[in-house]
Amino acid sequence: WTIKGVACVVWVGAAIWWYRGPFQESKGAYNLGNAFFAPIPMIAYILVRNISAEGRRWYSNLPHFLGKLTLESYLMQYHVWLSNNASQLLTIVPGYPLINMILATCLFVCTSHRLNYLTLSLRGQLLPDNSQKCLTGAAGFLGTLLFYRIIGGALQA
Repeated sequence: WTIKGVACVVWVGAAIWWYRGPFQESKGAYNLGNAFFAPIPMIAYILVRNISAEGRRWYSNLPHFLGKLTLESYLMQYHVWLSNNASQLLTIVPGYPLINMILATCLFVCTSHRLNYLTLSLRGQLLPDNSQKCLTGAAGFLGTLLFYRIIGGALQA
């Protein structure tokens, strides 16, 4: 506990310094140093949360749910939230930006969740847990690619 306590005190102190210093800067000044200072509050939070077994038992369902959708949300943000080559936001109800944000975010989370389900389903079909089935599927996939490559080459000739 002594080492954990000292580490927590140091990092919480650093987080307080970060909050009173770099976090209060103007947007431009903050952005210049953000890459260096951004880990401070995160590390402080992780240390304080994990200092005891009781703290590790509890978690929030929303970040847990959203954390499972990171790949899908990264892919879907351009297709749902942004339009016109990422220069405009999706407009569902013109003239009501808050309603647009709420509806677009609901659409974004729902499509990301569905895409996650499809990703896991395809992964189970294409890469089964059984090694023999996985190798057989990979060989079949490579054979199919080779077949189409040969056909494509023949059609171009």
